[in-house]
Amino acid sequence: MPEIDLLEIQNPYPEWVELDLKGIFDPSENTFSLSLGLTYQEQWRSLLDGRVKLALKAGKFKLKLSAGEFMPFSEQRDDIALLAKENTQEFAWQLFPPRGKSFLDPVNPEIPLGKIILKDQPCDVTGTWEISPADLSITDAENLWRHDLSPNKHGILERVLARFLVQQASTEKLGELQRIIDQIYEADTQNLVELAQIAGLNLKKDLAGGNFLGAVLSGVELSGADLSRLNFRGAILTDADLSEANLSHANFSGADLSGAYLESANLQYTDFHKASLALVNLIGTNLSHANLTQTNITNANLSRATLTQTLFGDNAGMTDTLKENLQQRGAKFIPDRD
Repeated sequence: MPEIDLLEIQNPYPEWVELDLKGIFDPSENTFSLSLGLTYQEQWRSLLDGRVKLALKAGKFKLKLSAGEFMPFSEQRDDIALLAKENTQEFAWQLFPPRGKSFLDPVNPEIPLGKIILKDQPCDVTGTWEISPADLSITDAENLWRHDLSPNKHGILERVLARFLVQQASTEKLGELQRIIDQIYEADTQNLVELAQIAGLNLKKDLAGGNFLGAVLSGVELSGADLSRLNFRGAILTDADLSEANLSHANFSGADLSGAYLESANLQYTDFHKASLALVNLIGTNLSHANLTQTNITNANLSRATLTQTLFGDNAGMTDTLKENLQQRGAKFIPDRD
């Protein structure tokens, strides 16, 4: 019988995330079916003179075989996506929260990955768990700054802390971290570009996964930026330029994007519940699986937008003609409220 060894998973966060890689042998096909179990919980971690509470918005699991061939399952799921494969022995998956949720489920007992086709030689399997700053959310902080911090400054500092924690910076960097916190707090500006410069953040790639709840970002220019998994709930983004940006899995519920420019943006699985998209340019966007229920779409331009499984319902600005057009293009509608 061919042999398979499930090696210890490479997990830099064993005290926080527990992973279990299982293989079930099928002698009729000479294959092993692999599944991944993931368990985690929000965790407090000491930092400077205070502490932060951490949660996971996403994560990446990488698989490597020493022999044999791997065939991933083709089942489509909202909570896991197969990334571009390197070859038949190296694969990676991105894990996402269930639709409508902000964080990964605390318990994922069995996520099917695929089958290993065994050859004559033994096969070693190595699994690696990785997270980036975009995958990490600071859900609470104590004794790091005063409570009168503005939403714009809070959003920038939250990304600074996520970057510091994921990079597992040395204690020698703590002084620099404290300096940035002090400078952001004392800065006489709410301008996102100026705050990012103080913090040493790249607006095009370092905001992903952040929390800008209630931030005021009218007219901000973030075209082409990676803003995936970002929380803009209740934010003001009127006349913002978000064209060609990656806004997949972002949360815009209750946000005001009136007059914003989103042409060709990636809006897959994005939540616009009760947001205003009035006068918004959505030409050529990908709105697959996005939530636009109770969203104001008055005079929004949805030409050439991809609408596979996009959810509408109870929309200000909706007409019978527009509804028919959207349904023909793959959109789904929930019944309007009475």
